[in-house]
Amino acid sequence: MTRRLTIVVCLCASIGVQAFEYSRVAYEATVPGGDDTVVYALDIFAERSPADTLMPLRYLVEWTRTAPSGDVSEGFTAYFDGNFFRSANGKFTEYHYTEEPLRFAPGGVRESGVQFDNMFVDLIPSVVEERNAGAEIIADRRGDVVVSESRYVYAPDGRPSHSETVIGRDTPGEQVITVDWTYPDYEIPFEELTEDVLTRRHSYEFGELRIRNTDAAAMVGKPLPSLHAPMIGGERFVYTRGEGFRTPVVLAVFDSETDSVAEVLGAIQTVLRDLPERVELIPVFRSNRFSDISAATSPLGLSRVLFSGRTVVKDLGVKEFPTLFFVNSDGTVADVCEVENNGLGSVVISMTAKLY
Repeated sequence: MTRRLTIVVCLCASIGVQAFEYSRVAYEATVPGGDDTVVYALDIFAERSPADTLMPLRYLVEWTRTAPSGDVSEGFTAYFDGNFFRSANGKFTEYHYTEEPLRFAPGGVRESGVQFDNMFVDLIPSVVEERNAGAEIIADRRGDVVVSESRYVYAPDGRPSHSETVIGRDTPGEQVITVDWTYPDYEIPFEELTEDVLTRRHSYEFGELRIRNTDAAAMVGKPLPSLHAPMIGGERFVYTRGEGFRTPVVLAVFDSETDSVAEVLGAIQTVLRDLPERVELIPVFRSNRFSDISAATSPLGLSRVLFSGRTVVKDLGVKEFPTLFFVNSDGTVADVCEVENNGLGSVVISMTAKLY
């Protein structure tokens, strides 16, 4: 069955001297092989920013998604002046060029950066204008094979008004995407895009989901954030905020394999073995020294050991090492402590008593 996606864009022209343009997008995707439909409603705000060498554009994309089941989810993506924010599926992500420049130009290629990693950026009219340069047919070829072909219609002023893209024509997975742009007047609700503007528009995400620059102790009583990191065994640890664990968990976060790992983990294991209920111990290492971490932890017989966990450390707000997180089976953080070897056993006993 042909997969057809219909996108209707309403781009509102600036009023007066407003620099931002606004677009309203209705995005409809029919699931192949069935009658189910996924619907997105989007609001897109975009402003040219020629002085920005990472991306000559500032944008905010806000979306609502309605699944075939009727479940509704919301999110947004924003980029401006070397700052990137995204909220989707209960996870809040942010990157800043001053702190993580490789996120914005991996391998020195800015087009591979997070600021371009947004399926709706290609719908911004100024992006279409600059990319197509008025061309009515755009084809993506792999040798002699046409992977996709797009046909565009433009308004007299050069802005796009309609496009249709066919991907994998005459194949079982053929996909058709149509886009229509219109340009009514609209009063833009802000003059410039800043973090303060985003915080006002998305207070829940910034207040409840954002964990940047939060001390680890502030996690107590809150759901554990979504976490992703490779494991020593070759698999990948993936935890989504709001999920639970089979048992309570102790996350032991280390900088590297040299932080008295055997002593700290051994002391924790001794306590956990004597508990009436099982509690899983999961070490997390910021370091990516696989061989050294494996050598330090393999004698302990732990089923899950995470390494290369810089993002995990950041998301948990860890500033001192080692730090222990005592997590209930429902995914909420019961307590947090920075490790001091003196009295570690009694500390673990008192904190595990809070777990459920």
